[in-house]
Amino acid sequence: MATAPQAPQQPPILSHQQFLDQLLFVVAPIEIRSGPTTAGVATGFFFFNQDHLFLVTNRHVVRKEVDNFYPDTLRLRLHTNAQDHTQNDSYQLQLYRNRVSVWREKPNMDLVAIEIPREEMARFAIKALSSQQLPPPNLVIALG
Repeated sequence: MATAPQAPQQPPILSHQQFLDQLLFVVAPIEIRSGPTTAGVATGFFFFNQDHLFLVTNRHVVRKEVDNFYPDTLRLRLHTNAQDHTQNDSYQLQLYRNRVSVWREKPNMDLVAIEIPREEMARFAIKALSSQQLPPPNLVIALG
């Protein structure tokens, strides 16, 4: 006996608050550090591409030549419990390995991607965006 084909499953409809709550796990607050000193704060988001996890942030967060700004570490504050947003911990991300920067960048764009080992993120409650969640390339989005 053949079974009837099943309709594709639609993602659940989220309330405004549920949608905003999910962003808590996509966006990461960043403390920019130079040695033991905090040099500034920023934000980034997680992106999953071809089985690799990345933190995406602005290039001026990791390097700004005009201001002679070269931090060495980013400290992320990440949730450790998806049900309790007050539980979190820090994750240190070194910006250089053997004096070579660890980020990837596209010339003339204020954007970088830093690969993070997925196994190191296992203790955190994070969500990563992926290309399936991006709008199609032919969609025109107005400014603002």
